[in-house]
Amino acid sequence: VNGEIFNAGWENKSVDKISIDVRDVIGKDVEIIRKPTNDNRSYHISSEKIKSILKFQTKFTIKDSVTDLKNAFDRKLLYDTLNNDLYFNIKRMNNINLK
Repeated sequence: VNGEIFNAGWENKSVDKISIDVRDVIGKDVEIIRKPTNDNRSYHISSEKIKSILKFQTKFTIKDSVTDLKNAFDRKLLYDTLNNDLYFNIKRMNNINLK
């Protein structure tokens, strides 16, 4: 598989459908605000290649991930998530490269 590129995903979902999944997990008090946009980007991935070549298939959904994150926040396992470099890929890589 050297040099190959694989998508590993559960399913294609719109931002709107993801926001509904988040609200379903977090609670009905989450307000979803829809605004018109000129951004017509659309991302569709297929995980068929990774499934056929590596026999890999995901086990967890977006709702599963949101549930895990909610539980981690509820248990205070995540520290200063809006500022801590651990939660920002580029910041983290830059800090590792400086050491």
